Parts: sequence; structure tokens; C-alpha cells
Amino acid sequence: MPKPAADLPAEKVSATDILDEIREADAHNRSVERARLNVSAIENQIRDLEAELVAARAALDEAAETSLADLIDTEPMRARLRDVEDINDAVRAAAEYHELEAQLARAADYHAAAQTNLDDIDARKRAALAEAVFPVDGLSVDEEGITFNGIPFSQTNSAARRSVAFAIATAGNPKLRLVIVKDGDLLDEKSVEAIEAMADERGYTVLMERDRDQSRAIGFTIVDGELQDAAG
Repeated sequence: MPKPAADLPAEKVSATDILDEIREADAHNRSVERARLNVSAIENQIRDLEAELVAARAALDEAAETSLADLIDTEPMRARLRDVEDINDAVRAAAEYHELEAQLARAADYHAAAQTNLDDIDARKRAALAEAVFPVDGLSVDEEGITFNGIPFSQTNSAARRSVAFAIATAGNPKLRLVIVKDGDLLDEKSVEAIEAMADERGYTVLMERDRDQSRAIGFTIVDGELQDAAG
């Protein structure tokens, strides 16, 4: 038989006891590992907190420095903000005013040039009228048309219009000196005498339609296209 070892225990060893020791050791080791992990995590937290603390202190120093600066009065800015719409309306109105002012200046220049042209035309018209020879004294023209003794020709009486028309008709020098006057009844005796004198002076024969005063005694009558005697 082999000789027992010197360190051999006197009694048998219990496996259960050893397993219990192993379980206790494993539990201890796990607890140690957890503690070590907690320590590492706490150390990391401490480093993060220290970094945050450094940043917070820097922010505190900056805030403390800023707090020493003067406050900016924002009321004028707020007042401008409240008035911005009115100001913009005024700016738009001013731009429109200046545009209209420029248009007015251009229109005034155009008007002045046009007025100069009109004045020149009026001057030439006056000069032409001054040099013109009208067939009847008192006959002229203006912006409204023909005038007679300063009165629009359309406003003169019928006798005057026909006397003027006769004077115009006999102002030329035609070979056939014959004038026919219609509506002779509209002429009074003086107008007829004036036409007669002008016809004698200018050598014209006048045929006048007339049926008043003593016209039948000095003229002739046509009825239905046939010549009637003075008594007829």
C-alpha cells in the first residue's frame, strides 16, 4: 500500500462544502466586479460633471462679465416697429408724389412748347388776317369761324347774311355777271337797295325771288313755269 501523504487530512473532504465555498466566492467576485464597474461609471460621471462644472464656471464668468454691461433701451426700436407701416405708407406716397411731380414737369415742358407753337400760329394767323382782303368790310374769321362786324356769321340776321353772301358772290370778275338770290322776302328794303347799288357798281344782273312790298310792280312773276304779266 502506498504511504499516505503528510498533508492528507484526517477526515474525508465534503464536496458540498467546497461547492458552497465556490458559490460564495463566485458571488463575492460578482459583487466585486459590479462594484468595480460602478466605480468606473461613477468616475466617468465625476469627469463629466467636472467638465460641466468647468463649462458652467466659464459661462458664469461670461455672464458675470456681460451683466456689467449697460442695458439697451428697446423702446425706441419698438416705437419704430409700431410706426413701420405708417412710415412705409409715407415712403410709398412720397415716391408716388415725386413720380407725379416729374410727370407734371414733363407735361409743363410739353405744354410750354405747345403754347409757344400756338402763339406762333396765332401770330401768323393775325398777320395773315391783317394782310387778307375780304370782299365785304367787317367780314373776318376767328377760332369759331366766320364773323361779321365781330359777331359770328351764324348769329347775324338773314338780311345781313344774304347781303354778305351777295358781296362775296360778286367779288370776282367772271364773264357771266348773273346772281340769283333765293328767299328774297327775308331782305328788307334797305338790304334790297344795298344789293341793287352793289350790283350796279359791279355790273351784275340780279334775279331775286321776292313777293313782298312792290316787288310785283318792278319784277316779273312765274307761275307753274310760265311767265305772267305784272298784273297777272
